[in-house]
Amino acid sequence: MSTTERPRILVVGGGYVGLYAARRILKKMRYGEATVTVVDPRSYMTYQPFLPEA
Repeated sequence: MSTTERPRILVVGGGYVGLYAARRILKKMRYGEATVTVVDPRSYMTYQPFLPEA
């Protein structure tokens, strides 16, 4: 791997665990060491604890 090429990490799912994993990965690495991408079919996240129960 050349010095200009950096690892690309793909996190599938933008729920709580997916976002937590992406943040954790970024926190463990130096700035610019890798590219982390999160993909999810929705463009939003619902914070479920604030939703009323049925």
